[in-house]
Amino acid sequence: MFDAIEIVGYKENGLTSREVIDSKRTIVRLSSWHRLPKIRGLAIVRYLLWYFQVVLRYARKDIRVIHSNGVEDLMAAVALKVLHPRAKLIYDAHELETERSGWSDLNKRLASWVESMWIYKADAVFVVSGLIGNWYRDRYQLSNVSLVRNIAERSTNVPASTLKIRHTIQANESDVIYLYQGAFFEGRGLEALVTAFRDLPHSFRLVLLGYGRLEASLKGLSQGAGNIHFLPPAHPDEILSYTMQADVGLCLIEDTCLSYRYCLPNKLFEYIQAGLPVLVSDLPELSAFVVDNGCGWQVACEPEAIKSFALQLDKRKHAEAKQRIPQVAEQNSWKLEQRVVEQVYEALTQEIPS
Repeated sequence: MFDAIEIVGYKENGLTSREVIDSKRTIVRLSSWHRLPKIRGLAIVRYLLWYFQVVLRYARKDIRVIHSNGVEDLMAAVALKVLHPRAKLIYDAHELETERSGWSDLNKRLASWVESMWIYKADAVFVVSGLIGNWYRDRYQLSNVSLVRNIAERSTNVPASTLKIRHTIQANESDVIYLYQGAFFEGRGLEALVTAFRDLPHSFRLVLLGYGRLEASLKGLSQGAGNIHFLPPAHPDEILSYTMQADVGLCLIEDTCLSYRYCLPNKLFEYIQAGLPVLVSDLPELSAFVVDNGCGWQVACEPEAIKSFALQLDKRKHAEAKQRIPQVAEQNSWKLEQRVVEQVYEALTQEIPS
């Protein structure tokens, strides 16, 4: 479909300016002035300088499709579309962009202004959950929104793991391992999980696989609990083999913002691809998915609710959910989402004059 695809990002922390992926795809990294002090006003300047570089680099190139990867680069993408009026613009919203967790009111107002001003320049809009899609349709009166969920490809050849989790944490075969893999950030239900498992019997094991700014506080909160274990993040090539060793995957998102309330995270699908039933928080998209597919359970993201669930989950309920996983994994893989992306691209490129 395309002769070349360039993925444009930020150059910082010793990364190369150019990285060839294959015969068609190349990563291009432009300076982000990351050494500037982390001051709010300077952050805006950094973005504007990066935008200028993007526009300058591609102003005279023959561009057929511009794929904006979120609200932060939408202005640069629109500027390129103005310079290349025959090119098609796709706006890829990886979450509810203007309602992100942790953003200040100023950041949200700026993002909302950018999106409300320029989203109408997009020829197609991708969203990652049905409710987020409804929000975009209602908010901006859009008719060009397509659902492309953030699902990993199915892997049929999983390499053996270099880490044996059950052996590392000295768990018995009868112990139940609950696994969280990902960043240790706010809004992921981590404090509630640690508080709940701290009061559970030793046979209920909580494994936190990853790292992040909450690591020290979580370790402090779990001090003295022999059934809570922290493991370093796995290499991307091994993450599936790590995950497969657990019994239940954990995807407890807190209802702290609209983006989280409507989310359908890739971690949910990673657990399913690894063969794990999933415990999710009682948010609309998450709970609907596990209930409709019979592949897990929903619970309030609170310590007492989590503890009560763990004590009531018996082998029969776990086996029933686990038995459903292969079919759910087959019905929810990247190949299905890929078809949507390809159909949108094909329709748009057919409209481009030769």
